[in-house]
Order: sequence, then C-alpha cells, then structure tokens
Amino acid sequence: MSHRTFNHLFLPLMVLSAISAFFIPVQYTNFCRGRVDGLFSPVATPLRRLVETTSARFGFDSNQDKDLLLHSTNLTDASREIDRLKVTVASLTMQIDELRRLNAGRDLGGELRNFSRPFKVLSPDLAGRDSLNIHATSGDGVATGMPVVCQQGLVGKISAVGYLGAQVRLITDVGSCISGQFGKFILQTDGSSVFTPIATNEPLVEGRGHGLMAIVNLTLKEVNEAHLAAGDWVVLNDRDMWPATVNGQRLGQIVIIQKLPKSPLHAEIFLKPLVNFDTLREVMVVTGQQAPPQQPKPAVEQRKATPRPTAQPARTEKTKSNVKAAG
Repeated sequence: MSHRTFNHLFLPLMVLSAISAFFIPVQYTNFCRGRVDGLFSPVATPLRRLVETTSARFGFDSNQDKDLLLHSTNLTDASREIDRLKVTVASLTMQIDELRRLNAGRDLGGELRNFSRPFKVLSPDLAGRDSLNIHATSGDGVATGMPVVCQQGLVGKISAVGYLGAQVRLITDVGSCISGQFGKFILQTDGSSVFTPIATNEPLVEGRGHGLMAIVNLTLKEVNEAHLAAGDWVVLNDRDMWPATVNGQRLGQIVIIQKLPKSPLHAEIFLKPLVNFDTLREVMVVTGQQAPPQQPKPAVEQRKATPRPTAQPARTEKTKSNVKAAG
C-alpha cells in the first residue's frame, strides 16, 4: 500500500473515530460495534504488530502481565475472604464464651439445678431498693416466695409476680433478715479442702442496702473465741423461712469486723456477696418445691371413662325370644 493511499484511508477513519467518540450517541455506535470493525483493520493490525514488536524488544510480556494481574486479583479476593472469616471466627468465639458463661451460671451443683428454671434479668430496681426485675410470669410457674439463686449463692426471693414480669427482693435489701451459719474451708492433710462450720450463736444477717449485709447480734467475745476473720463464709441456715433445698447456699463473705457504735460490747460484721447482683444477666428460680401437685380426676369423669358391662347383648337375645313366643 502506497503512502498516499494509506493517508487517504487513514484520515477518513480518524475523522470517523472522532465523530463516533464525541458527537454520535452511544446507543448508535454500540449498534455498529462488531459489525463494521473490519473497516478499522488497516489501522488496528499494523498498530498491534508494532506494539507486540516493541514489547518483545524491551522485554515486556503481555502474558506475564495478564498472569500478574490475575495473581493480584486472586490475592485481593483471598485477603477479603480471610478478613470475612476472621470476623466470623471472632463472632463465634464471643458466642461460645457467652454460652459457656450462661452454662456455668446455671451450674448450681447437687440436685438444686433440677428444681430450678433460668430467667433473664430485665433491670435492677429503679426506686433505689435492692431488687431485680426478671422476665418471669405466673404462667411460667413462678410464685411469690420462691427462692432465687445463682452460681455464686443465694440471690433473694420472689416478692411479686404478674403477667408482664416478676420482682426479686435481694438478700441485701434493707429490712431483709436471714439466719445464717459461719464456716470456712480448712486444708486437710491429703490436700483437699473441707467446709467446716464455725460454732457460734445463730447469726442474723440483715440487709443494709447497696449490696451490703451486716450481723450485729454477736458479742465481740464470741467473735474472738470463734476466731472469725475477713474471708470467712456465711451460708444460709434457715429451714423455717426457706426450703431445705437452698439451705447451705452462700450468702457472702466477711469483709470487715468492728465494734458496734451503739453497743461497744457487740460486734458489727459486714458481709458482701461474691457477685454484684446488679450485673447479673440471668438468675435461677427454684420452682420445684412449689410445684402444685396433680389433682385426681373427679369420680364422675372416672365413671364416664369406665366401659359398661357387656350385658346388653343378653338382654337383646331375651327380647327376641319373647317376640317369637308372642308370635
């Protein structure tokens, strides 16, 4: 192809390309795509050969570039997938930890768990009293006076129950009074620890509010003779006001022992539960001892359920024989 012929063909194609790119709408140029591409082959083919020759001379490999681009794309996709899996693993780890914590909170030990039902804590009392609102209703078998426990010990009693929820009066509430028993764990020669009750007069545990309890009915002499100290336990020992299944539940630990300001001969022993009740998310209501017994069915229903004796066929045969005799 001569130089003049090439120019005569090249210039109109360039003008057509400029018009197609800047003036003709895209919907019309797309219609021609794939149908008139052959008109540009006199320009596209030499240009492609020139690019391939230049790339080969200067060491540029198009296949290598494609592989590098594909490899980069794969790395980006892999990084995104790894990040997504990390988010999933973190979420599942937190869920597993939460389930383990809930299961540990329900591990009451002994047979008490079999008689208890877990309920979610809605909120602490907003009126300033030591109480909790829980998601339990009378339809769940919850009744007033039922004990409420957690893994760390006794929490309180159901003080009110309705159709929308129930209220738990905590053992730390002002005016609460419970009979207890001192005790401590003593290390044995074989390496085991045994809970040993400490002999004293029956301590009366009074709620002081704000998560505290106190004992003021013991003298300083009794306290010193019993060698009571901070860290000793106080457990429930009140079979008159509490079911036997919750007796022995931990009330708290001694935090401080001092003289009673109003009576210097008496001691004032402050106790604190091992958990802040306001932070509980779930509690266990001991419902087994309060389950209503099954009522026997009325005698009328039993007679209705009893099948009649099969004497009717004999009566029918007798009637048939009388009819034949009359005939």
